[in-house]
Amino acid sequence: MWVTLRVCIYVSLFAGRVFSASVGTPATEPAGEQEKMPEPLTSVDFSSTMSTGLHMVEFYSPLCHHCKLFAPTWEKTWKEFHKKGARMGISMAQVECLQSGDLCKQENVVSYPSIRLYGPAGYIKDYPHMERDQESLVQFMMAEARNKNNMELMGLESKSEPLNKKRFNQLLEAGVESPTLISFWPAPEVADITKVTQFRNCRYCAAFRNTWKLLSNRADTEGISTFHFSCYLNGDLCRKVGLERLTKRSGDGEKIPALALLLPNVDSLIFYERDSYAFEDFLDFVLRSYSNYLAPHISPEEVAKMLLTVPKVSDISEGFAGKTILLYNPAPTTNAEKDGKLLHSLLRELDGIPNVYIYKFEGRLKKNIDRMLDRIYTTLLERASQELVGLNKELFHLRTLSVGDPLFIMFKECSRTPIALQNQVDQEDISSRAIQWIKENSYPYLRDFTRTSGKPLLKGKDSPRKPVVIQVLDTSNEQEVKSSKNIKGFFDVISKFEGTWDEYVYKGLSRLYGDKAILKIVNGNDKTETAFLSEINEKLTENYNGVLYGYIDKSSKKALKRLGLNVHDYELENGDVLIVDEKGKFYYAKGLDGSRMTVHSPEHVVDAIRALVFPESGKSRNDLRRFLVGSPFGPRWRFFEHIHQYGFLGWFLLIVAVFFALRLPRIYKKYVQRKKYAARHDTMGILGKEGAFPE
Repeated sequence: MWVTLRVCIYVSLFAGRVFSASVGTPATEPAGEQEKMPEPLTSVDFSSTMSTGLHMVEFYSPLCHHCKLFAPTWEKTWKEFHKKGARMGISMAQVECLQSGDLCKQENVVSYPSIRLYGPAGYIKDYPHMERDQESLVQFMMAEARNKNNMELMGLESKSEPLNKKRFNQLLEAGVESPTLISFWPAPEVADITKVTQFRNCRYCAAFRNTWKLLSNRADTEGISTFHFSCYLNGDLCRKVGLERLTKRSGDGEKIPALALLLPNVDSLIFYERDSYAFEDFLDFVLRSYSNYLAPHISPEEVAKMLLTVPKVSDISEGFAGKTILLYNPAPTTNAEKDGKLLHSLLRELDGIPNVYIYKFEGRLKKNIDRMLDRIYTTLLERASQELVGLNKELFHLRTLSVGDPLFIMFKECSRTPIALQNQVDQEDISSRAIQWIKENSYPYLRDFTRTSGKPLLKGKDSPRKPVVIQVLDTSNEQEVKSSKNIKGFFDVISKFEGTWDEYVYKGLSRLYGDKAILKIVNGNDKTETAFLSEINEKLTENYNGVLYGYIDKSSKKALKRLGLNVHDYELENGDVLIVDEKGKFYYAKGLDGSRMTVHSPEHVVDAIRALVFPESGKSRNDLRRFLVGSPFGPRWRFFEHIHQYGFLGWFLLIVAVFFALRLPRIYKKYVQRKKYAARHDTMGILGKEGAFPE
């Protein structure tokens, strides 16, 4: 019987193959014709391969356990990305260090697997400390392929000069007449850092050498002098400025070169203290610190242009954060020395707050604000835009001029909602108050939730407790990157809701203080008491934004999973909108009519936001279908979310309820048995129960 069954199976399979061939169905591609991974590079072809284009190279050993675990990820990434990588000018290559030990020693490989980026100029950087999965590898290669600095390194000479002990002492004691940038190295090989490729006592110096070459050239174009200084050879001076970590000669350590800026009339070095060691962040530190030191003038028209900016998807794919302008408005009685001290005291703190720039207006503040509003209105009319509904001129004046004599007014790129810090003469430590105000309000108008910064904002203890409206973008779609249709649609949503929010804030102030009082302040016809202005300023600060806005990249599935925004029952598409509630507990993917929210139907999105923010408007959040952020349940088991939302307590109560539900029949049965038993035995003979009759 078994023999007959086996023969039938073979005949069926053969017949199926013949039939497939007869109808033209292609047979499976023979294994020999499938794309094969390229052979590992050796000392023979390594240099010639690296001389053209960019290359992400894995140095590995066949005896390494971690390399064996990583091998399937590397192979899958190569198979799915190498064609696209070739179009972008970046490839993936490997070096097997057991076979090519001399090459790995030449490249100073000390651990496996080591992943590095190379270009025509040689080694560029190590793969950053991030996950080594397919998505992260592809993101890294795409970002580096778009980074023009990687190709600029070829043939580039450093503009930096070596700094000796005597000259460094002079700079510290006498100060500088022009901006000066100094790099501090924990290695002795700094006489000519352009030619040195390996550094003793410093495993990160080779990568920083390339960064420093780019940085010194860019600083030179800005009129900033650059020097490099060895802490290995001059330990006493480095310890003097707080760089003891770079003076220790033991271990190759995790010692990374330091960077500091010296500015005229600023007492001490301003050190770079960020966690990132990317060239772009170093450059931002230098240029922004110097710009904020100068506090240049800016025209109202330039500010208006910034407020009306709509970013491109290509900007967002490269990490658009948006510029924040601090318009400094010194009191007329403030002298230049006091003015300079205040700004200089802010420099170190501002470096830790991304994209914040200090500027000044030339002339009277009110006149400049009026010019700014005129330009905004003119531009919107030229665009034949309906966005005028999103601009309340009276409230704009109130936000900028109602505080009497503001110290700072904050404007954000893409936003028409300014906020002012009142200048209080009796305030002793004005710089600390200003820093606190800047930190609380300077977050970017359009936030990036694709990266790791999103979760603390949505659910952290410092979250602003406001709904967050998030647009879904797809930066992996090259056609979408070139288009601005969806991002413009998102700003239509923002503009429509901001108009509603501003109307709500303005009417609230009018009800609280009276229409006449508010209009007098707006028109500048009333010398209002400072206490009253402070109260209004406080109300405006409390109602700075009704909701927050951001975007998330659909191509990063990890981001959606990490933020817990992937539990709805359909695939997200470009232009979709998600709204997270103020507690970060639930999110909404569908509007009041039950259809998915998208920027192509802005009114539906705005109606959903209104239902969350203004429940008294007729519709409330109860009319929206919600999803539990981070829910582990699929569509069939979603009813468990009602329990899961309460965490441990919810499950504990469920277990208790189930326990009692299972025990209830037994408890009831025992109760009935006891009752019957009592009925049979609780008697005293023929006279009945005890005490049934009176004595």
